Amino acid sequence: MDIKRDLSEQEESIIYKAIDAFREYGKTDIACPICNGKLEYVGNNSSFALLCENCGEIYSLRGI
Repeated sequence: MDIKRDLSEQEESIIYKAIDAFREYGKTDIACPICNGKLEYVGNNSSFALLCENCGEIYSLRGI
């Protein structure tokens, strides 16, 4: 199930912290702000997605 709703400011803040942790350390202990599931980062130099084991894709950014 992919999340197709607007995220609250608090949820977005948690997501951005998780993305920063993945980029800096390659992992994170931060849980999904929606369901508390495990997060996974999938990406390359121009795009990425943040996936939750329960919710599916919760955030993505597509580059050129």
